[in-house]
Amino acid sequence: SGSTTSSSDDSDDAPLQTKKPLPAQKRKQLNKLTQKFIAGDNIDPEETFRVTSVSKMRSIKDEIVAKLLCRWWYAEEYIKNDWPPQDESFYLAELDKRKLRKVTIEQWEWLPEQDAKGYNKVYELSQFRGVYRNSAGESIDLRPKDRCPCQTNFRKKDLATLCAMLLGAYENQLKDLKNCRYNQDKRANDIKAAMTRTRQLLHESGELAKS
Repeated sequence: SGSTTSSSDDSDDAPLQTKKPLPAQKRKQLNKLTQKFIAGDNIDPEETFRVTSVSKMRSIKDEIVAKLLCRWWYAEEYIKNDWPPQDESFYLAELDKRKLRKVTIEQWEWLPEQDAKGYNKVYELSQFRGVYRNSAGESIDLRPKDRCPCQTNFRKKDLATLCAMLLGAYENQLKDLKNCRYNQDKRANDIKAAMTRTRQLLHESGELAKS
């Protein structure tokens, strides 16, 4: 029927397109580059992702961002510098700026809403470091937004930086696979294949930028 879409159209390996029109020569180069990057039927489904459920066409940058979002905790930037930060003094300073004070769940019921300085009470969510809740039930997120591993921040980075981050994340993910008690050879091979394509993309994106 007319509403039926072929499996190739629904695949995460469908050709990518840029969002803005490009000159014919650059468009041809980009399409060629895209095909190289997404080629390979042996990619594990976990290695490919949809940016949205509606749009099936993504730019190369979107593709890299999507892959990085699913393994950001393996990226060197976040291994060397915890996100969210674990330093308690960071959050205490942020709370002070907002005239808030942290109390424990055990203290919550019997402590007054405001203390002598007029600071309102909040408690930290145990499952989310740096996220607090006030008496109105509102969530207060004090984690640093500039380093948040999110699509908005990642898209601000240039393609070369994203590729380098993704390669580092792949390398650390490979190391982590060795700690798994089950055989991970197939997944390891898929990651290695993705690394090869990402390295090629990193090289060719530099050439494309020069043209």
